[in-house]
Amino acid sequence: MGAVMTTGVVTPEAVLLDFDTAGAGSRTLAEVIDVLLQIIVMILATVALGSAATALAGAEWVAIVFGLMLYLAILVGYPVAMETLWGGRTLGKAALGLRVVTVEGGPERFRHALIRAVIGLVEIWVFLGLPALLAVTFSKRNQRLGDMVAGTFVLRERDALKAGKVAQGFLPPPGYEAYAASIDTT
Repeated sequence: MGAVMTTGVVTPEAVLLDFDTAGAGSRTLAEVIDVLLQIIVMILATVALGSAATALAGAEWVAIVFGLMLYLAILVGYPVAMETLWGGRTLGKAALGLRVVTVEGGPERFRHALIRAVIGLVEIWVFLGLPALLAVTFSKRNQRLGDMVAGTFVLRERDALKAGKVAQGFLPPPGYEAYAASIDTT
């Protein structure tokens, strides 16, 4: 097991949050899982479009154009939808205990996921992941190009849970419940 890279984020309150970043191996394996799922969906879409194209005798170009738009929606839409709705995770990342967060340590939002997915279209699908692998290997925070542009990185969520680095709950002393509830901790 290699050395674990940590990334520190200083909050406005001058508190250092230390994150374990996901390395090239775990990120690659998570991406392979996601790519295989996307390929399976595209194969099913191709079969469905093929049967629809035979019914559209003479208008096969409609099925081709629709198919290309559907492929683009799968390639960009899957990571954007999953990461936005599932707190920075896709099925591959969830399987390996990874999560995308902003460089400030906040949750990934739609714009971050969209930027990562559009750049990932070129970085992962066009160039077969080589630029992503090189960037993750040589960047300080193990970021691929899409992460650098979007202002995000991928952290090891599961390792933090094992090490007990999760925020602890606080129970106020008896009689101070109302006071603790009135404090704004944001």
